[in-house]
Amino acid sequence: MTDKSIISGRAVILPDNVRSGMIVPIICRGSFNRDEFKAHCFDAYDKSLKSKIAHGDIIVAGRNFAKGDTGEETTMALMGMGISAVVAVSLNRIFLRNSINLGFPIIILPIALEMIADGDLIEVNPFDSIVRNRTSGLAARGKALPKTFLRILEAGDIVNYIKANFEKEK
Repeated sequence: MTDKSIISGRAVILPDNVRSGMIVPIICRGSFNRDEFKAHCFDAYDKSLKSKIAHGDIIVAGRNFAKGDTGEETTMALMGMGISAVVAVSLNRIFLRNSINLGFPIIILPIALEMIADGDLIEVNPFDSIVRNRTSGLAARGKALPKTFLRILEAGDIVNYIKANFEKEK
């Protein structure tokens, strides 16, 4: 992979058990309007969090991130907020798959909250699952993603991945 694989941003720490309904409220379910997601993202968790998030920030979450009834809306809301990636101790498998399908980078790192503090400058590379904390100098490798997930991320999203593979079959 190239340097383009490295995503840099400021860490925004979220605790354990931030449910998908706390990220995207029920009012947005079924919508695919990113502006609507941005307007309501995190309202059910902490309305002030929106004003603290800057474009390019990286969510660093505890256990069970996005647990619950997770649709594409959860990932789309984070993307609409300008979040560039999620690093989590553990997360909902459906959220993981939806995120990969939408081309949104995810790293599962069991020690994430031990090595990263709110506001730290971090770098993540979803292709080798390396997380580097540029503030503290610490680095760790998260759980490797399946090769197919990496190919989807490399293609940009599931649609581009399917198109590229369909073209190969012709």
